Amino acid sequence: MNSTTTSMQGGSAGSVFKDAAGDPSPAVIILPAVAGLNSYIDRMSDSLAGQGYASVALDYYARSGGVPDLGDRAKIMAAVASLSDRDVLADVAANVEFLKSRPDIDSRRISVMGFCVGGSFAILAASEIEGLACAIAFYGTIRYGETSDRKPVSPHDAAQNLKCP
Repeated sequence: MNSTTTSMQGGSAGSVFKDAAGDPSPAVIILPAVAGLNSYIDRMSDSLAGQGYASVALDYYARSGGVPDLGDRAKIMAAVASLSDRDVLADVAANVEFLKSRPDIDSRRISVMGFCVGGSFAILAASEIEGLACAIAFYGTIRYGETSDRKPVSPHDAAQNLKCP
């Protein structure tokens, strides 16, 4: 298995984990929970690689210098609110283009898979970004309590524009 750290325009970073299979492989863009990149995401990338999938795990906090304090519920909610949907979706789109440019990736089989806040981002990505084969959302918030500049469209409302299953 190869591991390569990539930097995208705007400061987003991710790690590509690729099984050594010779044929072009499908790829999954992993959208972590609010805790960001951690050992669970590493294990998920390894598991996907074992099944023949390349993966890019998105680092939400590459621009801000690290995961914020998540010591209590209020801090967790503030961390979620601080993540700009537009920035994350731009990072997902940049990763889609990065994966499509690689000869070892089957560009017709690029998907997103998100956990918690990442599940919300998976729904938003599936509603906005062309070329995704599917989106998998694990326990993401589907309806925002209120919208804001950082969270302009609730995933529930965006889902009417789904571009993939």
